[in-house]
Amino acid sequence: MRALLAALTLIVVTFAMSNGAPTLSCTQCHVDAKAIPPKDLVVEGIPKYYEPGKIYNITVKILDVNPCNPEVMAGCGGFAVHPSAGELVQTDKVNTIIAHNPVDGVYITHSERGHMKREWRFAWKAPSKPQPVEFKVAALAANGDATPFGDYYGAKVIKTYPVGWTGPANGGGAGTGAPEVGVASSSKVLKEIKNLLLVSIFTQSVTLAFVIALLALNLLKKRGT
Repeated sequence: MRALLAALTLIVVTFAMSNGAPTLSCTQCHVDAKAIPPKDLVVEGIPKYYEPGKIYNITVKILDVNPCNPEVMAGCGGFAVHPSAGELVQTDKVNTIIAHNPVDGVYITHSERGHMKREWRFAWKAPSKPQPVEFKVAALAANGDATPFGDYYGAKVIKTYPVGWTGPANGGGAGTGAPEVGVASSSKVLKEIKNLLLVSIFTQSVTLAFVIALLALNLLKKRGT
């Protein structure tokens, strides 16, 4: 685990410097932020079974955590979403941006103005080739005092399948209903992510934020935590 965290920190430092964030170390920004309760990190619009080629409107929002007041707060928070297949569609060009990183490719995240929000909207065009799709979602609710204290973070992995899917991933059978959701539990990896997401939001380094989030979610998946 220490080797993994060291590699994560090295990558973070590289991206932080290229995006204007301060040079970081694993201990520079460790604070006791709380996890966003699963019920308060809401992702709407991802179906359990999708139709290939269809466009779905998706909303990510944070509820009942550190109320956001843009008039007095330095920042309310941020988000990042990466689907393993399909195409992201930017429906809100003011509060979201589509970008890419060398780890996982294309993703959508908050813009400079969007970090004053707690709700973000975009669309996803399902892949034309039927296949399971995994959405990685990361979000942070800041208290707006421009410090890395008193904030909340959360992450989810959501799976969706093509209509009629009978593969082993969901035990077989087709139907409708809520998509499969995995809530990333507290761990050393998530603690690293939370700290660095805080810095990236306050420095408006959205690429750094997403790279950190994806790296940690990948590590969690590989380690089965």
